[in-house]
Amino acid sequence: MVLGGCVSSVTQVSPETIVSAIDFTPYTQRGFLFTPEVYEGPYEAIGLITVTRYAAGHYATDMARWEFDPIPVRDVLDSVYARAMAMGGDALMRFRLENVVAPAAVRLPATPGLEVSGFAIRRRK
Repeated sequence: MVLGGCVSSVTQVSPETIVSAIDFTPYTQRGFLFTPEVYEGPYEAIGLITVTRYAAGHYATDMARWEFDPIPVRDVLDSVYARAMAMGGDALMRFRLENVVAPAAVRLPATPGLEVSGFAIRRRK
């Protein structure tokens, strides 16, 4: 027995370019430094900071699946900046931005998120 269906096959894939960027200018203008590198100048260690934000979502009954809202990177950066400043820092070195997923729980789906982490310092002038 042979089963067939209305399955379309892909015969061509067009090229695609994705460009991503994070603009740190709003923080730099306030004297704050984000860097993925180790700061080479003299500094005072403040502490480790990790901020994780998970997406809001809703169950789309018509599609029988969960849909999640995008997470604005700026919101996560604002939280890291505010925490570092509250701790007395003026820079975050070893800056990392990662996609994370909260595991599924009872009646809740696995939820996508963004995590920013780094080491807060106070640069010595």
